[in-house]
Amino acid sequence: MAIINPNEQAIGWLVNTPQTSSSVAINAAATFVALGFVPRYGKTINEIRLLCVTKTGTVTAGNITGSIYSDTPGTGPNAQIDINTNSPSYATGTFFDFTGYTTAASAGQQLWLVLKNLQGTPASNNISVLTTSGSGALPNEIGANTKYGWGRVTSTDSGATWSGSPVAQSSFLRIKYSDGSYEGLPIKSISTSSSSVGIYGASEMGAMFTLRSTWPTVNVTGLRMPLRSITGTPTGNLRLRLYSGSSSTPTRLGTTHTIPVGAVNSNAASWFTGYFSTPIAVAANTLLHVVAGTDGSDSGSNRFNGADYVFDSDSNSVLLMPLGAVQTYSTDGTNFTQNANTLTPFGLILDASGGEFTVSGGSGGVVAPTAILGGESIQIAA
Repeated sequence: MAIINPNEQAIGWLVNTPQTSSSVAINAAATFVALGFVPRYGKTINEIRLLCVTKTGTVTAGNITGSIYSDTPGTGPNAQIDINTNSPSYATGTFFDFTGYTTAASAGQQLWLVLKNLQGTPASNNISVLTTSGSGALPNEIGANTKYGWGRVTSTDSGATWSGSPVAQSSFLRIKYSDGSYEGLPIKSISTSSSSVGIYGASEMGAMFTLRSTWPTVNVTGLRMPLRSITGTPTGNLRLRLYSGSSSTPTRLGTTHTIPVGAVNSNAASWFTGYFSTPIAVAANTLLHVVAGTDGSDSGSNRFNGADYVFDSDSNSVLLMPLGAVQTYSTDGTNFTQNANTLTPFGLILDASGGEFTVSGGSGGVVAPTAILGGESIQIAA
């Protein structure tokens, strides 16, 4: 009888790649920038937080308004249903909040935050907000060829028509609801990792996180990590590793098969998958490091580069980082250091042949938060 190896599922933060953060300016009276969002639950919206990428000229408090619009399916924003009542201040590279909303949103309802510039000379006095460029939006935000999700469209005729490709242009909003809960992806930047966290020689980088204490044992058969680019000409083959334990004394649980350096060099801006020789059982509440490295002895001038997704440092935004994960790196394969508020995408491949989970004792199912499948997490404030 043939041995069947079913296709596996992966858990982690599985974003599309490559992506680069970019910005769009609200720099004309007739230019409206619409950032889409779809509330996960039926709740009342109180506040929306977003990043001012750049401030140009004189933009005083209240010059930029944030209206909540309803949606015309497949087209974009329809009509204003709410507007902020505060007058936030703006500064380059800082987040600001629109407050005073009372919109009772329905679960799964497409809504839009529409930004308008009321400054008298907006061409020279404006702000820009964060979006993305690249091949696809972030997970669970928007599907291909649709205007449903967390994407962006723009109008240059005061909202009469809307254009843009929300599939490739994400919106990075944080929504606060009246019950004190938060939702969204308040990201500050997306970029290629620096040489200090490069992948070469003994240097490894990836993500550190702790499996939920309520989960059963997870049986991991492989790992997935994305790269964004290469620097120079690496000679080492790519490999992925799984460690457990503290940053100073981690235990290496396994190393995957290698991926030929030629295959990586030919298409560096991709996800790469490696498998262990046998599945690794990881118990609940285990601190893990999922990292990429090489089997070569290259220097930093010949390296693979990962991805940096930098989140808002506000405490309620940090708690929205999927699985509470942060970027982790090592220059010697022994001791690891973390970059706060920064995340590198990753995935654990579960063992479909022998069983993805091992449950001992008790009864009932396993609840997997959306964040582990790649979407935005939600945090209930204390």
